[in-house]
Amino acid sequence: MGDAADGGARMLFVLALRNVRRNMHRLRPVAIVIVAGFSLLLTGNGVLYSINRSFSQGLRTSLTGDFSLSHKDMATFTLLGSSSLLAGEYRQPKDLPFGEDLAAALRSDPGVTGVLGVTTVPALMELHAGDEKKKALEEYYRYNEERGVRVERQSETYYSSVHPLMGMDFTAAAKFFPGLELVSGSFPEPGKPGFLVQEGLLKDMSAWFDPMGVTFRFTSNIDNSNFSIRELPLCGVYRLPLSDPALAPLVLADYASVRDLAGLRRGSDPASALGDDASALLGLDIDELFSDEGADSSGGEGSSAELLDGLAAMFSSGNAAEDLSASSPDDGPWHFLLINTARNEGAGSIKSRLAEAGYGPDQEFLLRDWRATVGGSAMLVRFLQLVLNLGALFVIFGVVLIATNGMTLSIFERRAEFGVIRAMGASKPYVLALVVLESAIVVFGGAVLGLLLGGLAILALNLAGLRVDNQYVIMLLGGKAIRGELSVGLLAWHALGAMAMALAACVSPLRKVLGIQPSRAMA
Repeated sequence: MGDAADGGARMLFVLALRNVRRNMHRLRPVAIVIVAGFSLLLTGNGVLYSINRSFSQGLRTSLTGDFSLSHKDMATFTLLGSSSLLAGEYRQPKDLPFGEDLAAALRSDPGVTGVLGVTTVPALMELHAGDEKKKALEEYYRYNEERGVRVERQSETYYSSVHPLMGMDFTAAAKFFPGLELVSGSFPEPGKPGFLVQEGLLKDMSAWFDPMGVTFRFTSNIDNSNFSIRELPLCGVYRLPLSDPALAPLVLADYASVRDLAGLRRGSDPASALGDDASALLGLDIDELFSDEGADSSGGEGSSAELLDGLAAMFSSGNAAEDLSASSPDDGPWHFLLINTARNEGAGSIKSRLAEAGYGPDQEFLLRDWRATVGGSAMLVRFLQLVLNLGALFVIFGVVLIATNGMTLSIFERRAEFGVIRAMGASKPYVLALVVLESAIVVFGGAVLGLLLGGLAILALNLAGLRVDNQYVIMLLGGKAIRGELSVGLLAWHALGAMAMALAACVSPLRKVLGIQPSRAMA
């Protein structure tokens, strides 16, 4: 009985294959579109999958973590600043409410493997030519003259550019970011100011002077009427696992300096951190300090000379500045809390556990994944994946209509044949299986052939080792090499799509063949 069943199945397949060959003149355009469509779809998704995987592994291990928490009004802000067009540079980021409590709640969560608070601010990074740097400035001019590059001579500044700054505790960051590579130099020492630049920026500077250890000036605009200035030494150079020109200007600095530049120092009254004598000096009138008469004549507590000496002692000691910015890296305020989670941990589970800890949807914080945290090319890759697959859906829909029409016409032309088959004793399931098998040979078979060609195209692309030099393409790819990757999940999704398309293409033909009566079809 088993041999009879095998023989029936073999006969069914031979009959379906014969019918497809007989109707190939009508089904050939459909098969060609299916093969080409699935081949291009797999190739495109393979390249985008490789890019997305590169961004995911590179950014999550060196810059963003898995998720981030920020103020709910920070939806247009990323780690690189505001993404709002035109008015973005005038918008000020908001610090995270209940940041210290949220950090404590996350650290107690067994599904969270790491939490890092960071502060961001755009600042003008400058290097001024003092007496000790004039020689380097002349070398810079001479270097450009030898290259035939015309450079306008400047009297004071020979490096000036706006950079996004990201402030963090480097001791904690070294553990939180395993993919952050220190190329040269060292991280700033705990409690001391300093910053790191990316390798590409150092190469631009090193062409004409050695910037390592040099102190740069950073100026930030806190609001429309206030600004902050800090001087930080260049301590080292870092490298990200991927190449993205949009990330090249990012400067990593100590958390205290960036907090000061962002206007997020703990405590709103600077005099509160000073001693009684220093606070009294801050309240004096400037004319009183430089008057010819002593302060005693007006009821003061000393001469103007003594007051000036007191001011000089206060600022020369440096204690006041240290006290103002002294804070633990585990204390807020922050703009972002970066979160690393256990494998397969989703945003929904983090939100639910925060809600259990008392931080529900009504709290003023925003949870985002790593793509939304950094924005830029990472979001663009996801958008391209969406566009590619939506476009493929429209193509598949059109192919299904064409295949359905072709199969239906084939059924009408073979009404007599189906009538004879039914009259000879073939059951309805047998006839239905014949139609489904014909559809599978044309649609699913064409899709499988297209997937095979797409896989070969990805293999050829990787063997060719194509590289690009356009910075916009590099920004999209995360590097200069164009590569593709295949995964079991990617192939499975395409195969499931092909099966769904084959089933959809045979729905109308099945309805038609079920309506055929043997006696009428043979008449």
